[in-house]
Amino acid sequence: MDSMNHSSMDLLQAVLDAAFAGGAHLAYTDGALRRFTGTHWAPLSDAELGGVVLHRLSLEASTNRVGQRSRTIIREVIELLKMHRATGADRSRLDEPRPVINVANGELWRLPGFSAGGGSFAWAK
Repeated sequence: MDSMNHSSMDLLQAVLDAAFAGGAHLAYTDGALRRFTGTHWAPLSDAELGGVVLHRLSLEASTNRVGQRSRTIIREVIELLKMHRATGADRSRLDEPRPVINVANGELWRLPGFSAGGGSFAWAK
């Protein structure tokens, strides 16, 4: 492995460790990045991830990266992070509508036959 690839892998691991609990709080599923916020999974854009990588890159400056453009490094690390955290199909069903909505005074349950354009809910206390 050459020094550029080695330094990109080092940067990838530094980003995972510093910002995503070693990788446990970052997922790439169905072509979308997601980060765990502590309470739920939220979308993460390439630009947001690029900002995290850029911040880490400025902290991890090394002689292996001299002369290499930051944008190139950031793009490479983002692609490596996607491959590293790819999970296949949406295992957590984040894209499926939830069958229940919790509200202060009870729950709304989606009834069979519900679709985004219509349907009905049942009220439960």
